[in-house]
Amino acid sequence: TTFMVDYSNRIYEAGRQVVYVWVTEAGEIFYVGRGTQERALNIHSRGEGFKSKIDSTRCKVYILCAWAKESVADDIETMLIYRSLEKGCHLQNRSKLLQPAEVECLKQTGEPFSNCRYLEWVEKYSDVLAAFDSLSDNWQKRMVC
Repeated sequence: TTFMVDYSNRIYEAGRQVVYVWVTEAGEIFYVGRGTQERALNIHSRGEGFKSKIDSTRCKVYILCAWAKESVADDIETMLIYRSLEKGCHLQNRSKLLQPAEVECLKQTGEPFSNCRYLEWVEKYSDVLAAFDSLSDNWQKRMVC
């Protein structure tokens, strides 16, 4: 069963894009995406890792940003992917992932590589990031190391 929860509370430069995360029943964030609302709910045309999660556990889709222009949604998606990697989430995304050295650089300096706009996005989209952090913090509290 799939549920959708809308966490968005602000419109960024009105458009048709949403930014969303897929979360398992245990609270594990396993996918960050952007697209139309229909794409957010679509479980087809996804990678094998994504399909494996969907097949093995109940999941929810959280909309963290709604009605954004494509360029804004792209920035927010990238920011959330980087934040996920920084927090140790094991994403099933097939693009925009960082190399291990870039993740370490992000953890140490706040930027994965030079000329990145991550810190700018963190400030500009702080409400989206706060909603995401509340989801990822709940997952990390449940993790067994």
